[in-house]
Amino acid sequence: MLQYLYLKPIGWSQSIRSYSNKDPSKATEGTLLSMNVRAVPDTELSLNDESKLKDYDISLSVIPGDLPPDELQKRILSPDALGGLWHVKEENFVHGWFFFKRHNYEAVWDQVKTGGYRDCTVTLGVMPDEDDVWRTDNPLSIVSADIRFDRLPPMGKPTEPQKAPRKGWFG
Repeated sequence: MLQYLYLKPIGWSQSIRSYSNKDPSKATEGTLLSMNVRAVPDTELSLNDESKLKDYDISLSVIPGDLPPDELQKRILSPDALGGLWHVKEENFVHGWFFFKRHNYEAVWDQVKTGGYRDCTVTLGVMPDEDDVWRTDNPLSIVSADIRFDRLPPMGKPTEPQKAPRKGWFG
């Protein structure tokens, strides 16, 4: 069953990376966005150890490009997944990552770099879960992602519509 998780970033980091590898197909180069997020307080998703997802700081990365098809089987993700979330019970840790098309990734990179937003919400569509319980022996597949930045209006601009001057008999 598809469920939406609403997450609030606690902090962001931007990395520029270059890691060589003897196998050129496994070399990593480019940028990476990482954030620590927390589920909004009314999130009811429980882990199978009866803890609540809202009680965890979640380490979440955004990767530019498309999820390589071999990662779907390797990571046990649903066929339409962008990424996944994992619970490492022994370390009491929740982490995940998802891929964003390059133009979306660059737009988020620019928003984080520029700053000045008053609020940010990350919405992830995840599956599978059963009756609001995440069976943590398998990852939650991230099948949709939305990152919303809210800004204040520019200085000197009105924050609410101006009333038109009254024209009539009495003003």
